Amino acid sequence: MTIQSWDALIARIGTGHTALVPFWGEQTGTTSVCYSWSVHNMSAHKLGDIAATPVLPAGVTNYIPSTIQLISTSADASILVGWFIKLGSLNLATNAYTDSAAMPTMTELGVSRAIPSHPITVINTILGGTAGTIHIHYNDQDGNADTSSADSLTNAAVAKSADWLYIQNKVDSGIIDITDAGNAGGSSPTGIVDFYGCIPFAIVPHVGLATPVVLNLLGANPSIHHLPAAATIGFIYFNSSAKAISGNVFFIGDSA
Repeated sequence: MTIQSWDALIARIGTGHTALVPFWGEQTGTTSVCYSWSVHNMSAHKLGDIAATPVLPAGVTNYIPSTIQLISTSADASILVGWFIKLGSLNLATNAYTDSAAMPTMTELGVSRAIPSHPITVINTILGGTAGTIHIHYNDQDGNADTSSADSLTNAAVAKSADWLYIQNKVDSGIIDITDAGNAGGSSPTGIVDFYGCIPFAIVPHVGLATPVVLNLLGANPSIHHLPAAATIGFIYFNSSAKAISGNVFFIGDSA
């Protein structure tokens, strides 16, 4: 049966059902605000991803992140760490949307359901021309189809710049899928915009310059997260300056 106590977690460590996964990410230049609308202006960027969790070994049903250790070259900027799911991409030059995955199904409060997320925009390649606006067609937290308002993109936004897309409908707490997207207006727009969902499992607060940080996820967040194979762990850094981080995530393998 799946792990249900602290003693069981410790026992799994004792039997060697663990993995230490290193990560490293770098942003060589200052990133941009993605949208011209003043409510956004997050000045964030998607710094990088850890390689996807590996194939589940014998006796392991999923991965439980337990500890994050990292050090950064930038001061006073928090980092969101979570399971990032790429929902799709929009090519501004061709106005073509490429669909990817939907938000995964997990069990919460004993109920299996698709986990909603606020849509995250990440600039894949620098935006050229006059970018115009973008909108998405999505399924909300209950599976109902809806369309976001048109948001004005920032001209010449650079790669890795990240922001939250405003979905407009105030009764929607999140989305479980993006079914289509498009851009309008502008003049000869170019560039690719990626859309992500995120199931966060840690906020690393105010990382100081060259100051090591150790975050105990099991102690700080007793709502244990279970990640399957091929889950991509990503980082959103709430700071636009050039920087690098390195560290590792310690995983415990859950039992069957």
